[in-house]
Amino acid sequence: GRKGGREMNIDWKRKLTSRKFWMALVGLVTSLLLAFGAPESTATQVSGCIMAAATAIAYIIGEWDFMGLRFFVNPAALIPRVDTEMLAQLAISRLKEHPGHTRVLDLCAGTGCVGLSIAATLKNTRAILVDLSDGALDLCKRNIRRHKLTGRAVYLKGDALQPPSHTLGQFDALVCNPPYIPTGDLPALDRSVKDYEPMLALDGGSDGLDFYRAVTTLWKPALKPGGHLLYEVGVGQSEDVAWMLVNAGYENIRITRDTGGIDRVVEGQRPFEHPEPDADPEEG
Repeated sequence: GRKGGREMNIDWKRKLTSRKFWMALVGLVTSLLLAFGAPESTATQVSGCIMAAATAIAYIIGEWDFMGLRFFVNPAALIPRVDTEMLAQLAISRLKEHPGHTRVLDLCAGTGCVGLSIAATLKNTRAILVDLSDGALDLCKRNIRRHKLTGRAVYLKGDALQPPSHTLGQFDALVCNPPYIPTGDLPALDRSVKDYEPMLALDGGSDGLDFYRAVTTLWKPALKPGGHLLYEVGVGQSEDVAWMLVNAGYENIRITRDTGGIDRVVEGQRPFEHPEPDADPEEG
């Protein structure tokens, strides 16, 4: 009776706030439409409407699933995406290479889902969440409390396009899922994105690469020697971003594809510092 109904409501709430559920629904509906002879353009339009509904429902319910954890969401920040889980998973792997306590900086944090998922997984890791949006920072605060990470995670206002404050210290990993949509492409975005999600979190400048250029150089001092910089990138951006890392002196550059076969994460490592050779005493 009543108990069973309550459990069913909770189950449906969980399904409706899971992107995997909605992507499965899109796949099913698309397959049916194509099987019954509908043109591909119709299937694409219907898929867009389904994902628009998913986004709207996520904002109505106010929660979304990421890395098996529940996060508060609202229109102040992008809804966490399954693709972005690759960024968190790789950062966790890199941080496991560092013994003892570690620090991760989540830049352009949005809901804070990446940094907080890392901290929730690695009990010896502290997370700093940085965003320029007051609305996003409020979400970070709420999600820190939700996951009982107030002792190991903090949120700070900061601009990724500007050099970091020295007071931040240095980090073992910097994860960044910045705005990467070229300005000219914004009007053509899917309705599920452009009608609901904040433009501040989408607009990456004329070629979509403004934030990568800035963070790669300006925020390098925030990495410890041997620290890892990990980016989520958009379609077709991986090689450009990888070359930025090469030209800025990073080592061990890697590009990792997501489950859909798209290049999704570009990463590099700040070189370990080598002592300068002693000057020849006979010189000068």
